[in-house]
Amino acid sequence: MVKLFKYWGPAIVVMVAIFFFSSHTRFYVSDDLTTQFTFFKTLHVLEYGLLYLLVYRAVQNTTVGKPWQKYYNAFIITFFYAISDEIHQVFTPTREGRMRDVGIDVIGM
Repeated sequence: MVKLFKYWGPAIVVMVAIFFFSSHTRFYVSDDLTTQFTFFKTLHVLEYGLLYLLVYRAVQNTTVGKPWQKYYNAFIITFFYAISDEIHQVFTPTREGRMRDVGIDVIGM
């Protein structure tokens, strides 16, 4: 049980943080649309890159299988989390869920 918490805990914390921030209404860092877009899409890449690494670490240390299977399983878990986050944003005021954002998340993965 300690092993599961040690390896899956950080990934779950990042998932909760992503959910928390995507639950808030949209805010602006700039009036320039290009700057706004670039800033938030860069955040997508970084947060899903981190999430993938943490999920891979958890999968690698808590499951059995060939290395390629572990990469694949971590990718699938993170991919479906990205989809669920975009679905969640559809129901959040001033936010919108877009498949484009899932594609940007995949770049981070």
